[in-house]
Amino acid sequence: MKAKGALVALLLVIIAGVIQAQIPNKRQLPRKPPSNQQEILQEMRELEDTFRDAFLEGMSAWWVQHLDEHYSGLNADGQIANKDQAIKLYNSGAVKYEEIILSDISARIFNGDCVLATGRSAVKGSYKGQDFSGEYYFVHVWVKDGTDWRLASSQATRTANLQ
Repeated sequence: MKAKGALVALLLVIIAGVIQAQIPNKRQLPRKPPSNQQEILQEMRELEDTFRDAFLEGMSAWWVQHLDEHYSGLNADGQIANKDQAIKLYNSGAVKYEEIILSDISARIFNGDCVLATGRSAVKGSYKGQDFSGEYYFVHVWVKDGTDWRLASSQATRTANLQ
């Protein structure tokens, strides 16, 4: 009789343990921003400015230096480019920018080594002679590589010009 009672007690403990493991009882602690958040945000502003300048001035070396090895870009026409394709495109001279005005830029820092930057850009430019001027919304994902930041992903979407 004692053996049955001990077996039942053991089974109850095992079942309680299994049930407890199924119930999330850990409260998520709020993430603290990295201690150098202002420094990271300043670096992002500077990188976004150099990104814009690379477009305007045709600085092909920028792409080699700042794109992550696993870079993936999506332009407003739905074309996807990896690092090699982006470098080739911007070295070709087929894309020409006359003006890029950035606005509404914000950045969200994740773990101090990943930044999601978003914003708007008013663009005057052409691709192989075809005008693509307009208003765009962009998303850039920057990742820390050692001491440098690399652009891992970029995406642009043409927005409606509301008057």
